[in-house]
Amino acid sequence: MPGAHSSAVSAGAAEFRALCITAIPEVYQFVCRRCGDPDLAKDLTAEALLAAALRVRDGEPGEVTTAWIKSVARNKLLEHWRRSEREQRRLRLL
Repeated sequence: MPGAHSSAVSAGAAEFRALCITAIPEVYQFVCRRCGDPDLAKDLTAEALLAAALRVRDGEPGEVTTAWIKSVARNKLLEHWRRSEREQRRLRLL
């Protein structure tokens, strides 16, 4: 029954969108406090929400909460710091 599945997906997507709308300020503040750069925090918040949406679409997480989205954001921040550190090491070698 294809219609029932797409309705379930739509309902899940609507719930996820609603959660994101309420979570964005908290996730942004969480990232901004840790990185100290408002522009970077905006970028990483957007990256985290995109990654969370893709994981939700793929059926990966169990319960989707603001805390879970913040953990995705924390991972994005860690990835950013690691990438920055690698770039700095490469520049020092030049």
